[in-house]
Amino acid sequence: MARITDTLGFISTGPAITLAANIRTAAHALCQNVVTTRFPRNTATQQAAYGAFSNQISLRTEANSGNEQERRMRRSIILLWKAIGLQTGNQLACDPRAVNARTLPAAGLQEELERMILKAAACDAVGVAQVFNEFVGHPRRFFDANKIIIRGSIHGKNKYTGAALVGPGAYQNVVSFHFYYNPADDRYGIESSLAAGVSHVFQAVSVPAVRWDEVPNRLVANSFAGILGTELAGASYMVTTQFTGCSFCFRTDGASTYAAHISPAVSGLQLAQDLTGSNLAVAGGDFANFAGVGAPSFQVFGKGHGNAAVRTGSSYYPAATSSMYLFGVLNSGSWRIYTQSVDVNRNILESRRIF
Repeated sequence: MARITDTLGFISTGPAITLAANIRTAAHALCQNVVTTRFPRNTATQQAAYGAFSNQISLRTEANSGNEQERRMRRSIILLWKAIGLQTGNQLACDPRAVNARTLPAAGLQEELERMILKAAACDAVGVAQVFNEFVGHPRRFFDANKIIIRGSIHGKNKYTGAALVGPGAYQNVVSFHFYYNPADDRYGIESSLAAGVSHVFQAVSVPAVRWDEVPNRLVANSFAGILGTELAGASYMVTTQFTGCSFCFRTDGASTYAAHISPAVSGLQLAQDLTGSNLAVAGGDFANFAGVGAPSFQVFGKGHGNAAVRTGSSYYPAATSSMYLFGVLNSGSWRIYTQSVDVNRNILESRRIF
């Protein structure tokens, strides 16, 4: 059937798509493999099954499917969802999305097709590395367009002794992480262990979450000045687990950057206020092991409150946030930290580079 052949060709080389050729090649390979292996055409029964599959991506019954270019994009999105579902065993989740693609607004078709090509490529053993390169090459753009969940690692938390670990190499915490796409939840993920599925493994500085009362001297002296900062060194990426009311703390002098992830007892707002020194009953935060010279003061990016000197927007993440995620990229010797906040329905509230 010409419909499937044409759609496969459009995914691979069709115009108006800005993604790198190797990502499109991986998405095409995934779809081609599904068509070839699931719908061979050697017998009359197989020919009928192939025809039925072709009809599933047909738009003949859609009154407002648009011009030929728009129809080809719609068919490509439908085929990509079908292929992802069949390849990964997630048909129950992917098939309804394929149906919804038939009536997507014309204004967002190209953007949705590019998102779909990325998702399909991430389900391919070779393509997932290319999608990771797209992510780390354009983190802000990726966070704008794609939902993600980051589950950090507890590795390194046992080093949190409050000892005078000062200077480069004193507390570095490099861990292996998996980058992957989860079709069932329709979101990307980063975590230190993955039971099954296709992923790209990379090394990152892991900033472990530390409960507020585990900070040395916090309970004894009502002070957050004894925080042990993780030195962002030894890898080109930084990962920390999801924030629901936690605060991200950091100091940098350009040459040295330290960070911490502090979890609250109850209120994220109160924690952020305590860490910034806004609560006179608690001494504000600082890193006991920071070795920087002439660096800005201790900075806090908390839920609903902060003092961080961010590039754009507020010095805190929205109070309405259900989960917030951070990812760091070392670029020309300087760290760039990006954030995405989502609500209880996993809708993206904001994404931006904070420094």
